[in-house]
Amino acid sequence: MTERTALKNKIRQLDFSLLETALYLDAYPNDAGAAGYFRQIRCELDKATAEYEEKYGPLTYKAGLNGECWKWTSDAWPWESEVDC
Repeated sequence: MTERTALKNKIRQLDFSLLETALYLDAYPNDAGAAGYFRQIRCELDKATAEYEEKYGPLTYKAGLNGECWKWTSDAWPWESEVDC
């Protein structure tokens, strides 16, 4: 597994954990432990996403606007680089 794939998998896992914790907090909004866990996971996800985007480019359209042009139009398309399914 490449470093890129490992980092993308970490982002997927953190995103899943964040979503599941948010759903739990919908039912139990006063659970301080879960709220702390949510903040921790969100921070880890933000860091991992920033690292990925710094090394490999944007993961979403929100990160792709770079001044005058869309960044992903100047980078390789997914099928032009490594396969990380």
